[in-house]
Amino acid sequence: MVSNEHHKWLKKRDWPAVYGAMFAHDSDVDLHVRKYKERDEHGRLPHHWMAEKAQTHTHALASVGVQSIELNPEALTTRDN
Repeated sequence: MVSNEHHKWLKKRDWPAVYGAMFAHDSDVDLHVRKYKERDEHGRLPHHWMAEKAQTHTHALASVGVQSIELNPEALTTRDN
């Protein structure tokens, strides 16, 4: 089971959904920070799914990747289980 909707969207390559949630004018930054620190049922951060799906790289995915690192900078130095 996926831990949050961002994990689900990233696994399905639904970059526009993630982008829309992150950059909505009423977006809750604290909530996004928590979501990007959550691991899925296999111990992976959302960054894992972005890296795995990078072959379908788009402008929206690049924006989501940069924003997610801003929300959880420690992800750059952690390893998934």
